[in-house]
Amino acid sequence: MTSLRMSWHAISLDSTSDKASHIPRDEKLLAKTKKYWFNTKTGEVEQGRKSLAVYRIGPFETREEAERAYEIIRERNKKLDQEDKDQS
Repeated sequence: MTSLRMSWHAISLDSTSDKASHIPRDEKLLAKTKKYWFNTKTGEVEQGRKSLAVYRIGPFETREEAERAYEIIRERNKKLDQEDKDQS
């Protein structure tokens, strides 16, 4: 059985930073409420930040992407594992 490596790279799908961007904070918050998150505790997809961050994977642009959260993490882990293997 393959285990999931729940690293920062796998969970943090949002590459924007409030400090590094010219977009006003209010606009960023509004944009994030339109995004989708997968709740690992309930197994449900949520629109916006409704649950605690520790239970959320995302954000995703669509509900369908959020429903595939674990699959996306597996794909990214596989890529990271291959990169690690190539470097050694």
